[in-house]
Amino acid sequence: MTGRTRRKRPLVLPVVLIGMLVAGVGGCSARTDDGHAMAVWRNLLAVTNPDYRVVQFGGAGDDYREGWTTVEARRPSPSTGSEYGGWSTRVDDAEGAADVSRNLSGWSLTAALVKLDAEPLQDEDERRQVKRVLRSLGSSVKVEVVVGLRESLPEPEVTKLTVRTPDVLLFSTGPNGKPLSWDGSKYCDSRGFDAWCSSGVKPSLTQEFETWVSLLGPGDEKALAAFGLHLDELKSVPDRGVHGFVLSGWPADLLPLADDPRVMSLRVADIVLEE
Repeated sequence: MTGRTRRKRPLVLPVVLIGMLVAGVGGCSARTDDGHAMAVWRNLLAVTNPDYRVVQFGGAGDDYREGWTTVEARRPSPSTGSEYGGWSTRVDDAEGAADVSRNLSGWSLTAALVKLDAEPLQDEDERRQVKRVLRSLGSSVKVEVVVGLRESLPEPEVTKLTVRTPDVLLFSTGPNGKPLSWDGSKYCDSRGFDAWCSSGVKPSLTQEFETWVSLLGPGDEKALAAFGLHLDELKSVPDRGVHGFVLSGWPADLLPLADDPRVMSLRVADIVLEE
């Protein structure tokens, strides 16, 4: 599939995004007071909204101003610069970032994530329908699925199941009905914490989550409270294991997940044509 020019457009699950201002926060290191506070807001926005990508740099059009954050719908392929591109702006405090979080538009990935908690056990009819959809799709599409696990697993076991690291690990349910999460990024400091950049070795997503939590302290409780979270609760999240994940790939590669006994639910969240 190499050498294709990608053009993103929806096939059967269109994204409905309402125009809005999205939070942007400055600073590229958590080790300064201002950078720490702004990185906390940025990461809270990402951790509580796995249906959106949150990155440090501006990316809407020609807006690449340092210190601004882009938030965009998490489609199977990054959509910055496309018709589904993100929005960039900045906020001045945690309340502003939390307000952005509350006003993010829900879409098909949002619905699949909320169902992990509301309807955890997928019936066989729905599972068969998902398999029919995956089999019917050609090799020119990328599919995004949300997978719920029958029992929580440590990240190494999840990686064995998926062959590669998932796009997003899903932990316990957060205050907005979506799972708390951590996602991978090709930039190790993309959300303001550079604790693992100097080593040159990218840790697991769980380790990144633990690193972020370890940098939080009593002074961050107000920001956490704005998102409906508490520090002690966040510290316990990794110990509860991975409850599910978001994964994108070719239909034929995702199909075996539907029959894996460790998988409790498999839902197609989005489909994108790769041309």
